[in-house]
Amino acid sequence: MVNSPLLDSSATLRLLEVFLCAEVSAVADHLSAIDTLHAAPLARVLRHNLCSHEDRVRLLTKEILRLGGIPSAGNDVTPSPAPAMRATAFDIETAVALLEAGETRGRDAYLRELETVDPKEQPFVRWLLSEQRDSRALVLDLKAMMAVIRRHD
Repeated sequence: MVNSPLLDSSATLRLLEVFLCAEVSAVADHLSAIDTLHAAPLARVLRHNLCSHEDRVRLLTKEILRLGGIPSAGNDVTPSPAPAMRATAFDIETAVALLEAGETRGRDAYLRELETVDPKEQPFVRWLLSEQRDSRALVLDLKAMMAVIRRHD
């Protein structure tokens, strides 16, 4: 974690909005990956992550509103590699690799900013980080399952 000065409440609010935009992007990326996987049993695994990201979108939106902000999901979103997935049909390995990269970026962002947010918001960001770690672990498990399946083909 970075030893940065604590952010004031308006900077914390802006940071929560950045997290919201990233979570909205993750929802779109998971929907695209599920479409790529079609009816494959592996798509069921990704639906769990999709629900987790949708929960985070809902809770971040609620928290931003509680703090007096206006959620701006969709504005100022830093593009991830996964938007390419929305434009082109990829194979299953590529789709999962793109999701893994996104989950890693999300985890790193929560870790990097955890100690800088207003102390009152740190438990919430810790929870977001925990959920993000779980999402990343699920994608890594999915990747390992795919490797086993590939070996048996």
